[in-house]
Amino acid sequence: MTVTTTEPDFASLPWVQTILAAPSTTLVETDFIRQRKASSEDSLTAVTLNTADTFRALLGVRTPAGTILFVSLGDGMNGHPGVLHGGIVATIMDMALCIAIDESVPAFTAWLKLGYKKPTPAPGVLMAKCWVARKEGRKWFINGSLENGSGTVYAEAECLYVEVKQAML
Repeated sequence: MTVTTTEPDFASLPWVQTILAAPSTTLVETDFIRQRKASSEDSLTAVTLNTADTFRALLGVRTPAGTILFVSLGDGMNGHPGVLHGGIVATIMDMALCIAIDESVPAFTAWLKLGYKKPTPAPGVLMAKCWVARKEGRKWFINGSLENGSGTVYAEAECLYVEVKQAML
């Protein structure tokens, strides 16, 4: 199934379009990240970071290798001129790593390890590639990288998500 987008930040980039056009690419639900809820759930990404100067657009897809979260960044989250704040890199990776888990599985981040490889440029469009390294019972070990369309890696991540026990739901 070919994925299409009308989001101009993604539609104008050939490297994004190549990934979206692959027959094995499918859409991953990411609206939950940006939708405002009656509770304060996801308010960081649904309210605070949901502006033209912050996260301009998000698009999640599943490929045979794992999941990809495309992120269009404004310049309102920089720590240095033209460089994304490291805490926002962690936020992007936490969002991206969670979509590698089965969408029907509620889980919490137990830990997130980041290795910053290069200053992350902003504004611009990046992709967070993620894959399940292994699953042990309720524990999901997910790995990922934050890259540009040329393969430059800005950060690498490892994460442990723990599924919520049924009794807590």
